[in-house]
Amino acid sequence: QYSVALVGSGQSWSDNCAVLEGKILTIIQDNRVIKFDLEQRIVISTYETNLYGCAFGLYSIPDGYVIHGELEVAMYDKEFHKKWGFSGRDIFVSITNKQAFQLREDRVCLYDFEDNYYEVDYNGNLIYERSDR
Repeated sequence: QYSVALVGSGQSWSDNCAVLEGKILTIIQDNRVIKFDLEQRIVISTYETNLYGCAFGLYSIPDGYVIHGELEVAMYDKEFHKKWGFSGRDIFVSITNKQAFQLREDRVCLYDFEDNYYEVDYNGNLIYERSDR
């Protein structure tokens, strides 16, 4: 038995700073991603992302990963090549207690700081936008 200390992004929630897939733990640290083999206890790869702003969370999807960032939500393939990025009018957080980031079966749903709402498909296309201003 052994322990592993996990240091994720300073802005992420502890539930969203890493993804466990089998024996591989993938950790987001702002613009760096580290893949760690838990059985061998070694870093197997590191990647630099070009995410605009700090990272709030890392999520695994069938075709890769989605990173919820401060100013950009982006999709990366399994080798962390960026497929697309989407930015709104402001940072992707809600001051009205709405869920600022949500993955659905066919889209990513987002609220920004100004309460604008966006839906982006998994190809990076904006499919819906609403602004109450």
